[in-house]
Amino acid sequence: MRLKFSHGKHNAKLSKLSTITNGVVYSFSISAGETCKFARDCRTLVRKTPHGLRLKQIGKFRCYAASMEVRYSHLWRRNRRNYQLLRNSLKNSINKCISLLYDSIPRQADIIRWHVSGDFFCYRYFVAFCRVVEQFPQISFYVHTKAIRYVKSYLNKRNLPSNLHISLSYGGKDDRLIPTLNMSSTQIVRDEAEAKRLGLKIDRNDTLAYIGSQKTALVLHGIQKHHNSNTKIK
Repeated sequence: MRLKFSHGKHNAKLSKLSTITNGVVYSFSISAGETCKFARDCRTLVRKTPHGLRLKQIGKFRCYAASMEVRYSHLWRRNRRNYQLLRNSLKNSINKCISLLYDSIPRQADIIRWHVSGDFFCYRYFVAFCRVVEQFPQISFYVHTKAIRYVKSYLNKRNLPSNLHISLSYGGKDDRLIPTLNMSSTQIVRDEAEAKRLGLKIDRNDTLAYIGSQKTALVLHGIQKHHNSNTKIK
């Protein structure tokens, strides 16, 4: 079995990135919330109940990816399948995970955004991902992550692949580590005024994440509810 990827034409940001770079863009996702163990501000879980999929907002704002999984149940099923395949592969060995990732990478891709939904849920998965990225030097990979400690641990042993751009995402449990790594970073802002006040460039079409721009902002989007709400989206 192979992991499922999405063509960038189905995502507004990725479609714009494809037009700007004149490249074929794909994305990969796993379960939102459940895999984001280091998230804090945007922590949101998706729960399957007898009455359908429901959101459980834990952080101070709602994760957009989690909202989309509840709104479109086929996304939830696809992302959960990807997550389960990865998790099951790691029960055997990291090499099984590497083989699964390697066999699943779309060969026609020029650019792949990793984790539109979800995050690195364990260190071995992050290592497997980096090893596979190294085997596809013709493809540019980029990802936002709050699993900063995994990145730091990896860098203590070896360099990241040259075709991988990682943007360290503020709003998680490892924020204190971000300034120590001298890497690209991303911060969620509520509007353009906040981004301007913080001196951050807004990444409107993923081009800044793709090129590895140093400090960027993403504007909070999607329907927001009060903290700790338990809401079903119809």
